[in-house]
Amino acid sequence: MRGTLVSLCKPSLSLFLLVGACAAPLAERELTRPAYSVFSSSTVTEGEILAQYGQPVSRGQLLKHDQLIHGLHYFRLSGDWSTRVRFKKHCWFYFAGQKYLGYSFVTGWPEEQVGFDEEKVSQVIKGKTTRDEVIAMFGPPDGMLRYPAMPDQTAAEGDSMVDYGYRLYSPNGGWVESKGLRIVFDPAGVVKDVVFEANKKNQTNGEDSRANGL
Repeated sequence: MRGTLVSLCKPSLSLFLLVGACAAPLAERELTRPAYSVFSSSTVTEGEILAQYGQPVSRGQLLKHDQLIHGLHYFRLSGDWSTRVRFKKHCWFYFAGQKYLGYSFVTGWPEEQVGFDEEKVSQVIKGKTTRDEVIAMFGPPDGMLRYPAMPDQTAAEGDSMVDYGYRLYSPNGGWVESKGLRIVFDPAGVVKDVVFEANKKNQTNGEDSRANGL
């Protein structure tokens, strides 16, 4: 159940080709974590996203599983400007044509971190545990994606996944502990794969992680 935490907690922006120049982070609307009960539905439309979140900071596209995916990107920045401590958060919504594929929310704000019980990871059994049981164990996820937006190379038509991420921050804004959980489901909603990763940063290594927030 080992994996790369970076890939668990946020999409790879190196593959996300932004269309046009990025605007400044929107200040008139709060960038809240998407409600899983609403934004896990396959019937979500771009209009509904715009109604709740306003115009995105940027739009972009990428090629996944030989299919063109386009998305809306939202971004907010906050922190103590006098001490250079910055906290960032991002939210992406993905589509293939008009077909809604899901969302990914990543936050560096300490007060928005939602922990999950890693002791329960061993209770998730491939080929047996269902999506509803996973949500009951760990709560609403930070992200939910359907094929073909999923990053997993082995993903296939009908598969889907949920992501959980958590980071503990030091007073200067740098992260000191993180963990991530990705669970992939087959078309029947039964667990197909589980990847868990946990890391702790050595705070004596002299690395300056201020202004990161993610």
